[in-house]
Amino acid sequence: ITTIDSGTYLTLYFYYPDMPHDAESIFIDRVYHRVYLLTKELEPILFRSSISLDYVRDRGEYEWQYVTKLKNISYPTDACITMDGLRLSILTYKALYEFPRVSDTSAIESFFNTPPTIIKLPELQFEAVTYLRRSTSRLLIPEGKFPPLYYIQ
Repeated sequence: ITTIDSGTYLTLYFYYPDMPHDAESIFIDRVYHRVYLLTKELEPILFRSSISLDYVRDRGEYEWQYVTKLKNISYPTDACITMDGLRLSILTYKALYEFPRVSDTSAIESFFNTPPTIIKLPELQFEAVTYLRRSTSRLLIPEGKFPPLYYIQ
């Protein structure tokens, strides 16, 4: 077991501009170094960190900035973006939504102005998704005591 010494990390406190929200999905736009948070609601709200990670030097309080409300995706459980920043996936209990990135645009402009590819999932409650090295391979895991790991190419 490895423990993290309190001197080796920074604690950043973010607050919502309106009210508390339930959120399980967080991802980083590796092009602009912004953190994004997606709330777990019927109509999820996407927030962006008020500061680029390039400029964080010490502990502090920051605001989540409202970006948009997603109309056709409900109760996301996870989100991830590929290392090259060219694809975003948003996972719900029953489907995986994948958005391609158009070059020379911000993550939000690209991802949410392009219709997603929707992958229907088995009748399980999916909780986590991640990309492997290649931007087309994903690992998904549902909730459960001994859940199987799903590999999608």
